[in-house]
Amino acid sequence: MIIISDNFSDSKTLLRKEAKKRGGEGFLIDEVIENEAWILLYKLGFGKLNIGRECEVQYGKKEQNLSTKKVDVIAESNEARIYIECTTQKDDSSKIKQWSSEVEDIRKFEQEKKLIEKKNIVFVYCNNTGISKKDKDTLNKKGIIYLNTAIIDYFLELEGQYSRLAYFQLLSYLCKDQPIESITSDKLIIPTIRTKFDKNTYAYLFGVHPATLIPLSTVPHRKLDFDHAENNNYQRLVKKSKINAIKKFIKDERGVFPTNIIISIESGKQHFKTSGKAINDIQHGTLTLPRQYQSINIIDGQHRLFAYDGLEESEKDLIYVVAFIKMGLEKQIKTFIDINEKQTKVSPSLLWDLYPSILNPEEDIRPRISVLVKLLNENDESALHGLIKYDSASYSNKIPKLTLESVCSAIKVEKILEDIGSITGLLRIANANDIVSFSLLSLWFQVIKESAKDHWNRKDKTLNLLRSNQGFGALLKVFSAVIKELHKNDSLESLKGSDFEKIKVEFKGYIGPIVEAVDKLKTKEEIKNMKRIGEGGKDQLFIDFVKLIHKSKPSFCEHLIKSTEDLEILEIVEKLEKDSEHIDLEIKEAFFVNTKKLEYTGALETNNDEAFRGIIKTIVAFTNFHGGKIVIGIEDGSWKVKGIDDTDLKLKKNWDTFKKHVTEKIKGCTEGVVPAPTIRKLLHQEKTIAIIDVGALSDESLDSTTLASMDGDCYKRENGDTTKLKGNDIGRYCKQVLMDRQEIRDKEKEED
Repeated sequence: MIIISDNFSDSKTLLRKEAKKRGGEGFLIDEVIENEAWILLYKLGFGKLNIGRECEVQYGKKEQNLSTKKVDVIAESNEARIYIECTTQKDDSSKIKQWSSEVEDIRKFEQEKKLIEKKNIVFVYCNNTGISKKDKDTLNKKGIIYLNTAIIDYFLELEGQYSRLAYFQLLSYLCKDQPIESITSDKLIIPTIRTKFDKNTYAYLFGVHPATLIPLSTVPHRKLDFDHAENNNYQRLVKKSKINAIKKFIKDERGVFPTNIIISIESGKQHFKTSGKAINDIQHGTLTLPRQYQSINIIDGQHRLFAYDGLEESEKDLIYVVAFIKMGLEKQIKTFIDINEKQTKVSPSLLWDLYPSILNPEEDIRPRISVLVKLLNENDESALHGLIKYDSASYSNKIPKLTLESVCSAIKVEKILEDIGSITGLLRIANANDIVSFSLLSLWFQVIKESAKDHWNRKDKTLNLLRSNQGFGALLKVFSAVIKELHKNDSLESLKGSDFEKIKVEFKGYIGPIVEAVDKLKTKEEIKNMKRIGEGGKDQLFIDFVKLIHKSKPSFCEHLIKSTEDLEILEIVEKLEKDSEHIDLEIKEAFFVNTKKLEYTGALETNNDEAFRGIIKTIVAFTNFHGGKIVIGIEDGSWKVKGIDDTDLKLKKNWDTFKKHVTEKIKGCTEGVVPAPTIRKLLHQEKTIAIIDVGALSDESLDSTTLASMDGDCYKRENGDTTKLKGNDIGRYCKQVLMDRQEIRDKEKEED
């Protein structure tokens, strides 16, 4: 018999109040570790926990003679019940010995309950430091899981991205190699094709419901490898924005994935039963997956798989899998790199070129946009004739070109077809919106071409602002704003009679101030400064154009002139939501302040040295590549603009002190040829954002294999991560970067 006291509650109201209380201030150190463990389980969705400190567990054969044990944290979900003993004592050995004895007694009576409730029972020892190998071995022998604040921090960070993945990762960590009590073996028998992968390896191909695969799976995140000085895991943390986008694709668009999830079945009693004879090394049969936690490693496809969790489609859809049995770590990492680094992605321009062939224009705007842009490129009378590059284009001259993707994306973002369609509808011009769109766009760029004839015809892309992808994008944004302005002023009435002369005169009034400013730009440096590279791209250039027009037309886009939002920050957030952190972009919520501690304790505690060094490693990696940008003041994963006013600036008192200390930290940790980063301040919605612009090493440094380093180690940027370069790889890396730089230069020449 086992009885847990009444303060073990599933009341949402009580749990919410308890969480708020435990997240407050003024706790003793031993209470802090309990609160961290409790809050982790609450945030991960354990629906039943103890209210208040400690929870009594009574156990024994007879009700009148039960033993009692007070447990610091008890939590329960549909799949598991967890008992946690927390301590801050220095002598772990005696505490572990006592807890082990109590666990043995409780476990005897939990076994009976487990069979009825179909839950895994877990006993945990948790402290705020580390323990010796001897103590860890003792816990392992007794089947007790070890937890500390570093491990809790990992799961809390993962929870911030996607709590359900964090929940399953925690179950896998706590219940490793245990059979999953909540599922039955018959669900794990899967029709499968087995084939040879290489000389010594089989690959298993099958379709499976995501709901079946998720509980068995773990993702080898690099932050999860707590037991090794040399980190053996290879996956980045999941990204919330990507998970949410895939969920939307599954639910709203009923999307399916033609690409496979790649897994390695790591442990357990998997079994392949053949059916019939093999033909050309292809064998049909059934694969029985192991009914154990942490039995499957997700090598590739973590976002696609875990996006299904919580959706009813998880029980209905099939997700397609290529499985290997106990693939070695080196092979897993090599497979992961091959998938994520070496494969060539389809170019966005090729996709836009294909949209008219593969999408229905009545259901999707993209094929209509593609047809429109191709017409602008192919029509002899269009100002853009022969200036847009795509695979099926009939022109192949060497004039610097715009990319199909940049033109189509700009039209899509500005909703130009939709807006003109609304206007033609209001003017009662039937079935003519795409024709009118073509006529107006063609006329707009004809006016630009005629007004800025010399500049428009410059063949050197570095001297041509208007025909660069950036300049073109800004001009399209101005066009969109002008069309709305003219419609508001009833200046598009002449469209009814296809009279474009009046509209042409109107266009000249808006184009004139832009052309006047652009004509004054004579040098490459002046063009570069006007483009505002690194300060918001085409959006900032658009604002500059609006300001020029605003001088003669004060009502034009007046709301934008008064806006408090910084366009560079808006562009950064948009890029993060689309692609997450990138090869040249890193996001931090603060530089000096430990934001996790701030969230839970309210205290402005300084980051530990390892946190500083993590940021500086990224600076070194950017320096050794093409440069990059570190943005301080945006929350990682949610991409919320938090600012540093309540963190770094509050700690360092003012901007000058903050900037000085950042510079000193960077100088103190870096070695070799490190160009001094620029640290600048932006204000976005009255919040201070710090940006560290990191310059790149010169080609000469790379030629002589002289890289920036920290503590004697060189670093590189790879798929949005910072990784260490081995000494024997440095020469090869320098050559590759030089080749990449030359390819970028060549591509820029070709596009412009």
